[in-house]
Amino acid sequence: DTQLFFSFNFDDWTLAQTLINDDLNKLVQVSNHHGLAINPDKSSVMIFGKHRDFLSNVMSISLAEQKLQFTKSAKNLGLIIDYNLRFKEHVSQCIRRSYISLKMLYPHRKLLSETLKIKLAEVLVLSHFNYCDVIYGPCLEKIDINRIEKLQKSCLRFIYGIRKYDPISHKLKEAKWLNMKNRRKMHSLVLFHGVISKKCPPYLVNKIKFRTDVHNLNLRFKGLITPPPHKTALFTRCFSFNISKLYNCLP
Repeated sequence: DTQLFFSFNFDDWTLAQTLINDDLNKLVQVSNHHGLAINPDKSSVMIFGKHRDFLSNVMSISLAEQKLQFTKSAKNLGLIIDYNLRFKEHVSQCIRRSYISLKMLYPHRKLLSETLKIKLAEVLVLSHFNYCDVIYGPCLEKIDINRIEKLQKSCLRFIYGIRKYDPISHKLKEAKWLNMKNRRKMHSLVLFHGVISKKCPPYLVNKIKFRTDVHNLNLRFKGLITPPPHKTALFTRCFSFNISKLYNCLP
């Protein structure tokens, strides 16, 4: 899959339209030169930002002399990205697949030990949420966080044979599970620690500023990361904000 990303200010949308179309024309020329055909019907455009509705109506992006359709979501290497960056469609797909897997396990619940049911629920059901959770985790709305937690509780009911409306949260410790919110935090911290300790990839390392990078002093909290200045709630979902928020909380 080939993706073209272009960032521009709203006032420069006409220039952005020209530059994007020029790049697409070059892609078509290079592809044709190498005997490859780009299919415009399988190509689309997605706009992020508060002016996306207006821009979707006025901008014209073409590929191989065919106007491309603007879309609200697209799959990128298995992750469904939406123009709101809330990942609702991706979460819904994961939940749907997880319940299908759990439904397949239910007829055999009386034949399986608790230990085996814990492993099966982890591998076949909850594993759907492990992929890219460091990306979509900070972006989830409360309703989607609750939907994912509800699925984990359904797994616990399957494992321990507890009825639908009986309390179940106390069984998390017995199963040696974190709740889904803390699982996402743990996965993020593992990634953050790898980025900091191995100093790669560079495009993420360059977004990190330690206190010692800002102040040339022997500070008490010199190992902490300085949160970047920001003005919008949207910024709090990004890597540079979340690495400072979570990593600074580690003991």
